[in-house]
Amino acid sequence: MKIPIEQQQLQREPLEILNTALRVQGHLSGYDVRAALERALGVPLPSILQQQIERLIDPFKSLGRPAREPSVRAREEFAMKKLEPRYQLLRLEFEAGGPSPDGRPPSERAYEQLVREMKKDFGNIDWRALQNKRSAWRTGGLHASAETVDSEDFDAEIDQQFPAHNKKGEF
Repeated sequence: MKIPIEQQQLQREPLEILNTALRVQGHLSGYDVRAALERALGVPLPSILQQQIERLIDPFKSLGRPAREPSVRAREEFAMKKLEPRYQLLRLEFEAGGPSPDGRPPSERAYEQLVREMKKDFGNIDWRALQNKRSAWRTGGLHASAETVDSEDFDAEIDQQFPAHNKKGEF
């Protein structure tokens, strides 16, 4: 005897669905709101309305530019490693040479020269963008968004949160 899928699902109150999602996930997705609304109404919403509601509240929708490809990130990482000692050397040279005629600080002059020298590595950016990129690299934030793990991949998330943990449970 086959039981229809509607009867196989656990019947929950719409507010209970939203409260549970908020407590467990810490946020509400458009899917959660849509499911609660459909449960309250007792009928599925039209597809156009489903799409609009799911887009209305979607914390997983990423804003901004997509993450860079691994090869681009690797090239940028190598360029930053090449930039670091060169920057230190240029800054020290400019400090030892005394103040510039236009009053610019040694770090700014060093970045400006590096932008010209490393145009192939960093493309068309100004000295301030290079300064920000170096600062992000030194603090570990240059490619931090690329290392995020999908929250549904629990093993990967555990490995990221607890690097000493391995699959055998040994430390």
